[in-house]
Amino acid sequence: MMDPNLTIALSIAGIIIVLAIVFLIVSIVMTLKGVQKTLININGTVENFEKQTEGIMAEADLLSDKANDLTEDINNKSSKLDNLFYAFDDLTTISDNVKEATTDMSEKMTSYSKEDIDKKTEALKWAQSVLNGQRKNQ
Repeated sequence: MMDPNLTIALSIAGIIIVLAIVFLIVSIVMTLKGVQKTLININGTVENFEKQTEGIMAEADLLSDKANDLTEDINNKSSKLDNLFYAFDDLTTISDNVKEATTDMSEKMTSYSKEDIDKKTEALKWAQSVLNGQRKNQ
């Protein structure tokens, strides 16, 4: 038969092993519960991030739409300004033509000699006297 001390020692060793296994199992369970809570928190954080990302993407889409509208508006106004510059260019051409015609007329007027002007003045007086004579006869 076995020595009673050995039996007690083996029993104590068995109890210690059982207690160590129980402690190990409890530690593993507590660690797994902690990991589960961490994963739940991570999941919540990811969901929150997804919602924020959706909001940011919606705002980015709105901003992009507004930028496109602004670009279209600028292009429309640019084409209207082009028409205005074309009109200014036409006015410049007309102004140049008027200036040239005025210069030509001025040159023609100054090219008449005093003798030409006197002859024309005399012809106008003669025509006026003829008209006055016809009025008196009527």
